[in-house]
Amino acid sequence: MIKKVLLYCFTNELTIVEISGYPISIDSLLYIEADKTHRNYLRAITKDNECLVRGTISDVKKKIPNLLALGRGLLVDTNKIRRIEEDGLTLCFKQSLKKVKAPAVCKKELKELKKHSKRIK
Repeated sequence: MIKKVLLYCFTNELTIVEISGYPISIDSLLYIEADKTHRNYLRAITKDNECLVRGTISDVKKKIPNLLALGRGLLVDTNKIRRIEEDGLTLCFKQSLKKVKAPAVCKKELKELKKHSKRIK
Protein backbone atom coordinates (compact mmCIF):
# COMPACT_ATOMS: atom_id res chain seq x y z
CA MET A 1 0.00 0.00 0.00
CA ILE A 2 2.74 2.45 0.99
CA LYS A 3 4.65 1.66 -2.22
CA LYS A 4 1.54 2.48 -4.28
CA VAL A 5 1.06 5.78 -2.46
CA LEU A 6 4.71 6.72 -2.85
CA LEU A 7 4.66 5.77 -6.54
CA TYR A 8 1.57 7.96 -7.06
CA CYS A 9 3.18 10.84 -5.21
CA PHE A 10 6.48 10.66 -7.06
CA THR A 11 4.82 10.48 -10.45
CA ASN A 12 2.71 13.51 -9.53
CA GLU A 13 5.69 15.43 -8.10
CA LEU A 14 4.33 15.79 -4.57
CA THR A 15 6.57 16.42 -1.59
CA ILE A 16 6.26 13.52 0.85
CA VAL A 17 7.44 13.13 4.42
CA GLU A 18 7.20 9.88 6.35
CA ILE A 19 5.89 10.03 9.90
CA SER A 20 6.23 6.68 11.66
CA GLY A 21 6.09 4.88 8.32
CA TYR A 22 3.05 6.76 7.00
CA PRO A 23 3.61 8.89 3.89
CA ILE A 24 2.04 12.35 4.20
CA SER A 25 1.97 14.87 1.38
CA ILE A 26 3.26 18.22 2.59
CA ASP A 27 1.60 19.87 -0.41
CA SER A 28 -1.87 19.01 0.88
CA LEU A 29 -1.17 19.10 4.64
CA LEU A 30 -3.20 21.73 6.51
CA TYR A 31 -2.35 21.01 10.13
CA ILE A 32 -1.28 18.35 12.60
CA GLU A 33 -2.70 18.14 16.08
CA ALA A 34 -2.08 15.92 19.07
CA ASP A 35 -4.88 13.42 19.48
CA LYS A 36 -6.74 14.06 22.71
CA THR A 37 -7.76 10.45 23.36
CA HIS A 38 -4.61 8.54 22.37
CA ARG A 39 -1.25 9.35 23.90
CA ASN A 40 1.62 9.75 21.37
CA TYR A 41 -0.73 9.82 18.40
CA LEU A 42 -1.25 12.69 16.00
CA ARG A 43 -4.07 13.58 13.64
CA ALA A 44 -2.68 14.75 10.30
CA ILE A 45 -5.32 16.77 8.45
CA THR A 46 -4.98 17.28 4.70
CA LYS A 47 -7.30 18.94 2.19
CA ASP A 48 -8.97 15.63 1.38
CA ASN A 49 -8.26 13.30 4.26
CA GLU A 50 -7.29 12.84 7.84
CA CYS A 51 -5.27 10.07 9.43
CA LEU A 52 -4.08 8.99 12.84
CA VAL A 53 -0.32 8.39 13.03
CA ARG A 54 1.96 7.48 15.89
CA GLY A 55 4.45 10.20 16.77
CA THR A 56 5.04 13.38 18.69
CA ILE A 57 4.68 17.04 17.81
CA SER A 58 8.40 17.62 18.37
CA ASP A 59 9.35 14.83 15.92
CA VAL A 60 7.09 16.30 13.23
CA LYS A 61 8.46 19.80 13.89
CA LYS A 62 11.98 18.47 13.21
CA LYS A 63 10.88 16.81 9.96
CA ILE A 64 8.73 19.73 8.72
CA PRO A 65 10.30 22.90 10.17
CA ASN A 66 8.13 25.33 8.18
CA LEU A 67 5.03 24.46 10.26
CA LEU A 68 4.05 27.02 12.89
CA ALA A 69 3.66 25.64 16.41
CA LEU A 70 0.56 26.97 18.16
CA GLY A 71 0.61 25.85 21.75
CA ARG A 72 1.94 22.41 22.63
CA GLY A 73 -0.37 20.32 20.49
CA LEU A 74 -0.91 22.04 17.14
CA LEU A 75 1.26 22.56 14.05
CA VAL A 76 -0.18 24.65 11.20
CA ASP A 77 0.96 25.38 7.65
CA THR A 78 0.59 29.17 7.54
CA ASN A 79 0.68 29.20 3.73
CA LYS A 80 -2.67 27.39 3.69
CA ILE A 81 -4.51 29.70 6.12
CA ARG A 82 -7.19 31.67 4.32
CA ARG A 83 -8.86 33.48 7.20
CA ILE A 84 -8.74 33.94 10.96
CA GLU A 85 -12.29 34.33 12.24
CA GLU A 86 -13.62 37.07 14.52
CA ASP A 87 -12.82 35.19 17.72
CA GLY A 88 -9.13 35.46 16.76
CA LEU A 89 -8.51 31.76 17.29
CA THR A 90 -10.42 29.81 14.63
CA LEU A 91 -8.39 29.19 11.48
CA CYS A 92 -10.00 28.56 8.07
CA PHE A 93 -7.98 26.99 5.28
CA LYS A 94 -7.73 27.42 1.51
CA GLN A 95 -9.52 24.88 -0.70
CA SER A 96 -11.08 23.23 2.34
CA LEU A 97 -14.04 23.59 4.66
CA LYS A 98 -11.98 22.39 7.62
CA LYS A 99 -11.43 24.66 10.58
CA VAL A 100 -9.33 24.36 13.71
CA LYS A 101 -9.39 26.33 16.93
CA ALA A 102 -6.00 27.37 18.29
CA PRO A 103 -5.31 27.53 22.04
CA ALA A 104 -6.26 30.82 23.71
CA VAL A 105 -2.62 31.58 24.57
CA CYS A 106 -1.92 31.96 20.82
CA LYS A 107 -4.35 34.82 20.22
CA LYS A 108 -1.65 37.51 20.24
CA GLU A 109 0.58 35.47 17.89
CA LEU A 110 -2.30 34.92 15.44
CA LYS A 111 -3.16 38.62 15.53
CA GLU A 112 0.43 39.43 14.53
CA LEU A 113 0.34 36.78 11.79
CA LYS A 114 -2.85 38.28 10.38
CA LYS A 115 -1.45 41.81 10.61
CA HIS A 116 1.75 40.97 8.69
CA SER A 117 0.26 38.67 6.07
CA LYS A 118 -1.41 40.13 2.99
CA ARG A 119 -3.22 36.93 2.04
CA ILE A 120 -4.87 36.17 5.41
CA LYS A 121 -8.17 37.99 5.86
